[in-house]
Amino acid sequence: MKKIISWLSMACIISTIFVCNASASTIQSSVSLNITIPSSGQTTIASGRDFYVIGDINGTLPDNAVVTVSLYQNGSNNPIRKVHTNIKDNENGININYSKLSYYGGSNRTPLKKSCMPDLVYDPSNPDSFKDAWRKCYYNDTNFTALISGGEYSSDFNLVGEDGVPYQPLKDGNYTILATAQNSNGSTIATTKKAIEIGNNKDVAIFRFSPADHYQKVIDEVNKNNYFALLDPLAGYWSPQNYIHSLSGSSLFCEILPKWRFNDSKEYQINRSHFYIYNVSNTAATYTVELGTLQHQQAIDDPTRLVCYYYDIGEPSLPNVNISSKFVQFQPGSHLAFTRADYPTGTSEDNQLVSNDLKNMKSDLNLTDGVNGDAGKTISFYGVVTPIQNASTEITANDDNTYTYANRIKTLRYTVTGDGVNTTLTKNVGLTRVINGKNYYSVFEFKNDIILDASWAGKDLKIAVQGYDAHGQSVNGTSQCLEVHVAQQNSSALRPAA
Repeated sequence: MKKIISWLSMACIISTIFVCNASASTIQSSVSLNITIPSSGQTTIASGRDFYVIGDINGTLPDNAVVTVSLYQNGSNNPIRKVHTNIKDNENGININYSKLSYYGGSNRTPLKKSCMPDLVYDPSNPDSFKDAWRKCYYNDTNFTALISGGEYSSDFNLVGEDGVPYQPLKDGNYTILATAQNSNGSTIATTKKAIEIGNNKDVAIFRFSPADHYQKVIDEVNKNNYFALLDPLAGYWSPQNYIHSLSGSSLFCEILPKWRFNDSKEYQINRSHFYIYNVSNTAATYTVELGTLQHQQAIDDPTRLVCYYYDIGEPSLPNVNISSKFVQFQPGSHLAFTRADYPTGTSEDNQLVSNDLKNMKSDLNLTDGVNGDAGKTISFYGVVTPIQNASTEITANDDNTYTYANRIKTLRYTVTGDGVNTTLTKNVGLTRVINGKNYYSVFEFKNDIILDASWAGKDLKIAVQGYDAHGQSVNGTSQCLEVHVAQQNSSALRPAA
């Protein structure tokens, strides 16, 4: 009888364990993790670059859950990087006053406490902990974020793990990101992983992300040719409304300029860059970081390192014509291309394009057979130039991880000849687009107005064009010849756009 009771007791205990385990399993299955960044198509990460791991949390984690993000090189059981935190919504552990953090939302930085930016995480009881790379992890009820060091950039934190072992630069190869949530007792609540590669993409795009129609045109071109466009947020560049659910719709934005510029430059070290020339100012990262990196490497004139493209009609689209623009590749050694001629009827200013004026503009999209114009009227010639290689002595590597260089194709000289005409005009390169009342400067584009003098009426003229750099030296590959057929004054001899 005692044995019967004993076995019954044992059965009850075993049954209870199964019930408890089933209950625990249910709890675990009610929470899941999903890594969203690195995103699909963005899982090859340049050597030496820090990168973010960002993910969704589905379900509710305990307030004292431990979230860990680890990086394993394939074939190894030991993480090469490991960051973690055991505090949910660690707003007091966000260093909103970090000296290198730029914030443009006013003098009150309190909104940054909710930013979830892992770069800013520290132990508020120990200010020196801000330099701990292994603390750069954050989570709330909807997301987790982590910063993984590439092993080179050290301005924000020490390149040392929690175990005291110095970080080495991540070697090229295949890796696995493992994200884990655990209870305070060490039991696993949820886990997920994602495969990535450390290395350089073979073909990478350089372009401005604005305006939106240009962005989409480039993305379509990049996808068609299987090039890489860096779309995931760079470490140091934080616009969380795009990937943190609790901040969806927020305008919060901040950046650590030296950090993200350093990380940006890593994508253009040894590969071939495809530069889509449009709307690039001489202060944009496209110019100061990405092209600056190639300038510093003396790679601008190397067609295996840089290929340039332009819109055949000068714009992603023109409201006055029903023609889809396409990208045209500059051939090696060629540095100047004309895209179209416009016929303004009102006031026109050199190198200024008011976007609204294009709605009723007459345009000639084929300059190969010459252009027609009325004496006394203006023809606006649009075009594009490429970057030119600066001498190493003209390039300055700045402390903020940008490059300063000033030599470029700066002027175009137009020499008009034929039927007794011999006139030379010098025009600047550098176009300002006025879009919705705001100016956007483009250093590689131009709109040069040529006024057809009344004395040219009835004449067929040739215009020889030559480009010059900032030192006044002629630039090879910038010689072009245009033909202009000048009608009698007020003859209205304009061809339709073609």
